Amino acid sequence: MKFPLWRRRRREEELEEEIQSHLRMAIRDRVERGESAKEAETAARREFGNVGLIKEATRAMWGFGALETIRQDARYGARMLLKQPGFTLMAILTLALGIGANTAIFSFVNSVLLRPPMAAQPEQLLRILKREGGNFFSYPNYRDIAEGTPAFSMLAAHSEGQLNLGQGEATERVHCEFVTGNFFPALGIPAAVGRTFGTETADASGQHPIVVMGHGYWRRRFGADARLVGQTIMLNGLQFTIAGVMPEGFRGTWPVGIAPEIWAPITMLPQVQSGADFFNDRAKGAEVSLFGRLKPGISQAQAQAEVSLISKRLAETYPDVNRDLEGAKVYPMSSLPEVFARVIRGFIALVTVISGLVLLLVCANAANLLLSRAVLRRQEVAIRLALGASRRRLIRQLLTESVMLALAGGAAGCLLAFWVTSLLRSFRPPTPVPIEFNVTLDSGALGFTLAVSTLAGLVFGLAPAWHATKVELVPMLKDDRRGGAGRRSRFSARNLLVISQVAVSLLLLICAALFTRSLQNVHNIAPGFETDHMLTVSVDISGSGYDEARGRLLYRRLLDQFEQVPGVRQVSLAQIIPLKEDIATTTDVAVEGYDAPGGDYPWMFFNTVGPRYFETMGIPILAGREFTRQDAEGAPLVVIVNETMARRFWPGPQAALGRRLRLAERPNVLSPYYEVVGVVKDIKYRSVGEAPRPFFYVPALQNYRGQIALHLRTTGDPGSMRSAVRDRVLALDKNLLVEVATMRENLVIAFLPARVAATVFGLVGLFGLSLAVVGIYGVISYVASQRIGEIGLRMALGAQSRDILRLVIGHGLKLALIGVLLGTALALAITRFLSSLLVGVSAADPLTFLTVPLLLTTVAIFACWIPARRATKVDPMIALRCE
Repeated sequence: MKFPLWRRRRREEELEEEIQSHLRMAIRDRVERGESAKEAETAARREFGNVGLIKEATRAMWGFGALETIRQDARYGARMLLKQPGFTLMAILTLALGIGANTAIFSFVNSVLLRPPMAAQPEQLLRILKREGGNFFSYPNYRDIAEGTPAFSMLAAHSEGQLNLGQGEATERVHCEFVTGNFFPALGIPAAVGRTFGTETADASGQHPIVVMGHGYWRRRFGADARLVGQTIMLNGLQFTIAGVMPEGFRGTWPVGIAPEIWAPITMLPQVQSGADFFNDRAKGAEVSLFGRLKPGISQAQAQAEVSLISKRLAETYPDVNRDLEGAKVYPMSSLPEVFARVIRGFIALVTVISGLVLLLVCANAANLLLSRAVLRRQEVAIRLALGASRRRLIRQLLTESVMLALAGGAAGCLLAFWVTSLLRSFRPPTPVPIEFNVTLDSGALGFTLAVSTLAGLVFGLAPAWHATKVELVPMLKDDRRGGAGRRSRFSARNLLVISQVAVSLLLLICAALFTRSLQNVHNIAPGFETDHMLTVSVDISGSGYDEARGRLLYRRLLDQFEQVPGVRQVSLAQIIPLKEDIATTTDVAVEGYDAPGGDYPWMFFNTVGPRYFETMGIPILAGREFTRQDAEGAPLVVIVNETMARRFWPGPQAALGRRLRLAERPNVLSPYYEVVGVVKDIKYRSVGEAPRPFFYVPALQNYRGQIALHLRTTGDPGSMRSAVRDRVLALDKNLLVEVATMRENLVIAFLPARVAATVFGLVGLFGLSLAVVGIYGVISYVASQRIGEIGLRMALGAQSRDILRLVIGHGLKLALIGVLLGTALALAITRFLSSLLVGVSAADPLTFLTVPLLLTTVAIFACWIPARRATKVDPMIALRCE
């Protein structure tokens, strides 16, 4: 039903006459109070609003029909928002921060963690993993599994490695995947530029020196030059032809961010890396990961039955090397095995909680802004109610305005999220394996933003709309400030919102403080070795044409040369640099006198180190001696253990000397005995927060490794010797890939998790604190303005400024303390889930739980003091006249 035009126009004329009458009455009242006529007219029009604006409200109120009503609500809401640009801009910016952060987080989780690898019909792809979740199979086992699983139309294998890429005079290390010929056909993704390779590469070993390049590496290293296809590059001294470039976002079978830079045929593996018989040795050959594509009509259960049967047969046929193969399982390519899924789910839960808290803070702050605005619109609401509008109709109008605000904030948030995702795409964390964050704002992210914006608009707009429409018509139409707002509630919506802001802000600030203290502890923790005067030189000769004899000679020449370099106090070498990477060499250990039923020996971490390693690193020797140059090939096998290992198997350091142990060179095949000749202090091996673990060292002169790192202890600043050290190494062989870094630079990865957590929680906590301060300030300012008459009366009766300060600040302080108590209880309940991420600090750290609430309370007092100070400047006569 739609009212006739003449009736609506008549109602508008009546409304205008009524408004003009109220305006004249308001102006007369103000003139009688002592104001000039001009000031009285300006103030009255400001309170009643523009006549044309209220006429527009009448049109919206009387214009029925769903489409017309929505259009009228939107037009009227836009005019109301444009009338107060300061309020509108503040609300949009606040919402943009919250919605933009949530959109960026959703895009990151969706693009990096949840999106399956790029493949055609990914639901038909299955991974094969061992019973314990391991993903490495020997190449002979791969061939047997491929022959014994007819459920797969193609079963592909791939192995990763590091290669030295030479282009002109420059040499760099690249992450390469060696893949079988059916790797790309199984995934079904063609190259973006050029072509891939297929089963033609499987016919003979070393006959197909071609590579396919990753899109990210092609763009970063070669400037996305399409002419690169068909050109050659040098990998470990061999010439390879670039066949093609994969599409952007393609990362092979890696599920989480890891992006190989180059793919090469696995048949080229023996040519670029020296070692055992890669394709025939089940114990020391190539280790490959497996995935396959199901034949049409074959289910995952059928594939699982075949994999279980063949893995059991291989475990029984080769028990020495395949004891962990029985019970292998298949997993969809689009999902992760349980051991990885638990970690990913935990991370997603953490970022979801953070984004939810940010959005909650933003909604609370926006609701407070709308509540403040609702107070100024009470007379407009009263007039519309007096004209016949229903409360439901007014709530819908106010919700329309809040949704419009949220959508505008969402649009601005999309721009912010686009900027953040651009930063993420360009971010390259200092990890040994290249990681690409291919985060995109796709249709899913935009839909998420629209849903969040609409929901946020309804959430933060409902309470203000409900509050604004609860007015008493007669007092408000008479401009009676005492009755217009109704009876004040002890726990009003504004107060509850401020309390929630303070509580959530305190939670985030406590988390930020805990991670900041954890980061300080990470930097202050003594890793057990020298870090200030250490320089490391990583040299990888495994793919540079060096056999073992030439490699041993090169290492001896490096040691001899740097022992004579001025500024170098000691020099040694080691296979692994502590804390640089979360990797280490492991092996099963059979300690003499300790039986292991069924050959189930404990596995332990170890490092291969050179002479005077512990002296160079500054690691104290508790008992026995250091490795020397006499512990070389052909000499009795020796080993040095750490104090934790000495306590585990023997009474202590002295008792460990002379004891013997054997290493598992392959499953159930033990080495000759090694004699313990020394015991050293524990150090941090893989992470700064790790608990003491058994660890041992073997001499590099008895155990050759193709990848080694020189450790130089300098007399001065190690960074100043970087160029000279690199030049000396390249003088021996200019084709070597040399990485020179200070020990402090090597520890960046160890500090990265704590630094990221402290930064994220710190920024979010400061953002929440600023919103809480704005909320407290707004509430106290509103309360002070509502109690002007009471304040004037108190001052007229003799109250001093300090009494007024105490009155106003007390109200705000009460809200802050309630929020602090709730936030502290919430933090105690939540931070215990973060204990595994903290280093050297308890999740219920007393200092943090005392300092942060005190800081927040102090800031809250300051936020209350500003409006309280303004309230003490009120003239009692003017305040009583206004009352």
